Amino acid sequence: MVLKGPSDQMSLRTAKPTFDFLLSCDINLQVKLRISHIDQALSPSPDHAPHEGAMRVAAALTSEGDQLTLDTQTKYQNSSLGGCSWGELLTFSVKYRDLPHDTQLSLTLWYVAEGLPPSLAGGTTMPLFNKKGRLKTGPQRLLVWPGRPPCLQRPSTTPGKAPLSEQDQIGRLEHLVRLYNRGDIPKVDWLDALTMTEIRRIQNASGPSTRPAAISGAGSCLQSSVLPKPSSSHLFIELASFPHAVLYYQSMSYTAAAMQQIPAPPPTSRPAAGHGVALLGGILPSGRGRVSEAATAASVAGGATSAGDGMGFILLDPEVGRDNPAELKAQKLARSLTRGIVDRDLKPNSEERKRITAVLKLPPNKPLHTEERELLWRFRYSLTQETRALTKVLKCVDWTDALEAKQAADLMREWVTIDVADALELLSPDFKNLEVRAHAVSVLRQKDDDELLYYLLQLVQALRYELMDYSPSAEFLIERARSNPECAVMLHWYLYTELEDPMFGPRASLIYARLVAALQADASSNLVWEGIRRQQDMRGQLSWITKELKTTKVRAARATQRLQEVTSESGPLSELLTLRVPLPLDPKILLTGLVPSECFCFKSAQLPLRLSFTVDSKPVNWVLQKNQSSSSGSGTHVGSTKASGFVSSTSQPPHSGNLEGRSQLSSPNPSVSLPESAVTSTLGRDDALVGSSSNRMDRHQSSSGHGPLSPAAQIIQSLQGRTGIMAQGDQVRCVMIYKKGDDLRQDQFILQMISLMDRLLKRENLDLKMTPYKVLPTSSDDGLVEYVPSTPLSKVLSEHRTIHKYLAQWQSEPQGPFGLKSEVLETFVRSCAGSCVATYILGVGDRHLDNLMLTSDGRLFHIDFGYILGQDPKPFPPPMKICKEMVEAMGGQGSDYYVQFRMFACEAYNILRKSADLILSLFHLMAGSSAIEAIRQDPEKAILKLQEKFRLDFTDEQAVEYMQQLINESATAIMPQIVETTHRWAQYWR
Repeated sequence: MVLKGPSDQMSLRTAKPTFDFLLSCDINLQVKLRISHIDQALSPSPDHAPHEGAMRVAAALTSEGDQLTLDTQTKYQNSSLGGCSWGELLTFSVKYRDLPHDTQLSLTLWYVAEGLPPSLAGGTTMPLFNKKGRLKTGPQRLLVWPGRPPCLQRPSTTPGKAPLSEQDQIGRLEHLVRLYNRGDIPKVDWLDALTMTEIRRIQNASGPSTRPAAISGAGSCLQSSVLPKPSSSHLFIELASFPHAVLYYQSMSYTAAAMQQIPAPPPTSRPAAGHGVALLGGILPSGRGRVSEAATAASVAGGATSAGDGMGFILLDPEVGRDNPAELKAQKLARSLTRGIVDRDLKPNSEERKRITAVLKLPPNKPLHTEERELLWRFRYSLTQETRALTKVLKCVDWTDALEAKQAADLMREWVTIDVADALELLSPDFKNLEVRAHAVSVLRQKDDDELLYYLLQLVQALRYELMDYSPSAEFLIERARSNPECAVMLHWYLYTELEDPMFGPRASLIYARLVAALQADASSNLVWEGIRRQQDMRGQLSWITKELKTTKVRAARATQRLQEVTSESGPLSELLTLRVPLPLDPKILLTGLVPSECFCFKSAQLPLRLSFTVDSKPVNWVLQKNQSSSSGSGTHVGSTKASGFVSSTSQPPHSGNLEGRSQLSSPNPSVSLPESAVTSTLGRDDALVGSSSNRMDRHQSSSGHGPLSPAAQIIQSLQGRTGIMAQGDQVRCVMIYKKGDDLRQDQFILQMISLMDRLLKRENLDLKMTPYKVLPTSSDDGLVEYVPSTPLSKVLSEHRTIHKYLAQWQSEPQGPFGLKSEVLETFVRSCAGSCVATYILGVGDRHLDNLMLTSDGRLFHIDFGYILGQDPKPFPPPMKICKEMVEAMGGQGSDYYVQFRMFACEAYNILRKSADLILSLFHLMAGSSAIEAIRQDPEKAILKLQEKFRLDFTDEQAVEYMQQLINESATAIMPQIVETTHRWAQYWR
């Protein structure tokens, strides 16, 4: 396990140097070392010259005077006046994770000569961990004590290294070189060269060296050139090296923790030196290194102090958090089938009813205690009419007990129909039983397609948690895809982006193959598959264009010119000019060709493409209606019929080609039958960037609703979809952005949640003019983004100074508030309230004026959701982004519009709190997604962060007061203004 000190999310300008390290308890490797050589041979007696015999080295690991392992020894090697060389690797039976903090390496040298028994030549010792708890690694030079065995006590009388203060100049230089090689001393090339030269001079003055070149490390010249000369016999060894520093940490058992005696320090003092400090279930000797004040306070918290001797000790109960076996046995007896007959007549009293109500109000991620589970199970039959109770009761079931599982399944069928939020919770990783998950699917079957599309992304992720590859959930999704083209298109792309996932990819591939086979089963659904195939072709062509532009490494202006060249009539991708394909973001819209002159590249490292398409004046023809002909011998006659609530097109003869009609997507025997709906558009000459289409009618239509519509407005009004549709003069365009090089799946998820919040608010008759623009990833590194004219707030303020002046270009009215139309200012106030509440609940970070967008009709919305759930690269972020210019646009903190803003925010917060279970369940289903890093790393912590934002422990009145405090804190925060100024300067110099 590699741990890092500072947060990885700090920006490059504010990031501090990180210290990467490993914990010794995580290293499951045996201890090894290499015995290299000794620079001067030793003999036990002056009567025998060293070169007449042979030597071997015996090594052992010791702790507190006792050996941890048996001796491991080298072979005998002939010795000479120049010493003795072995070069052998020794392996101990103990592993690094099991080493105590006071582990010593003891080395014994044995001498043997002809006619003499083996005799002791000398010994030495070395601690494996230094005083700061860091494992020693790499080459080591140890002083050998002639004729003396290694001392196993600490401090040792035969140390291999003298204290640094007592070492000579060569020893101190050796210590500095070791620090340099492991990176503790920064490298300065010109100074390192001078230092190396001086060390060589000192080395030469001391005579030739026998120390070998150091191995591994940074490969610097100091490693291989600095060879200090020993003044006596030294044994050279090499310890194992690791990619990072290894710090001592040993997990404690409960028994060891209870036996660990610790003097009870005063509350404000630190533990006395020499005693252990318990940290997170481990023991760290305070005499071996520094412990922070916070860590020390945390370690002694809860410790008991003896009144007699002033000594304290840590008591850790091994049964804390575990179920009592006696209680489990009692529960098992109470849940027997014979007892179940009696339970049907049980009714809770008033006190028990209050307790049950409190349990049912718990969020879905809250675990139930034993008493709560017993209470729900006891009165389970009286709760069958409570929709919220089913998920809680099913959590009380022991699914390993076949009889109890059968009883729970039978009871589940008697339950009243549950809500969508509870059905989604039953598809979470917490429920593995097949019958439970099938029951959840049966509830979802009753929902219409429009509602299902809001949860389709999570339903695909729920397939991860199924016990089988092709489950009832997968079958249900494919059935809906066959009956609804929009579901088919979205399900295709949701599965397609998961094919690269190492865990979910194989299952997603199997379900994807089933989906394709189902869509190719008949002529009507095959038409949908043909549209999907064309979407894939278009995505491949756009990917090729982006790669081509990035390869040339040109600026945005030249990239735009190159984009228009390759998509022109003479370009390699001229087929895009006559392209007929359903819009992937909104399959109801039919694209009929690219307009190269209106396409360009954004000024960004990834070179996103802004693409403009012409659109068909009618929705895509997905529905295939067949009229049976009564004439014998004739084939099936295809026409179109008029149905209630539907508009049908003129019948056409069969076509053998693919998608070749002018007014509709052609296939054998087509006819149009889609609902007619007015479609809104964003018009105006806004400056550009990413956003969402407007909810207003075309500006060419008079505000009073009288007078004829322009041709463009008539086309827009006839279309079912709205995504990216806008008028350009008398022409209608569909504009979108293709981006390659970024994973858009997290943006897609957050915008899906914002869209759901907008739906929940509108269901309560609160329209906050939110703009949840659509994002569709087409793989893990590319995708499409809905486009609508809008301007970054930073550009608005830099060019117009105030928001009022910007909006006055299109929405001026001299008699209105601040010279604007009143409805525009109200739209701005409502959109600010909706954006603030949504981004606060989702914990969206890295908010600055470049990712706040403003449209010409006053809607404010956010883009770029790279940081969520409280993550933020900027220091001290406010709860929500409310800059002073936004407050000034409302008339200041004392204005009526600002009061409305606060009122809308509080009302929206309370409405969303009522749907907290639904939002929490959707987040829980995303726990396995590899794209949402903030959730995948620690799903439980992520869900707790989200739950905390809802403050479910508050009443509505308390929640209003809480939201008012958050608004005040955000509107008056100073640090965001400083950070915004810094960001603006950084963008200027960039």
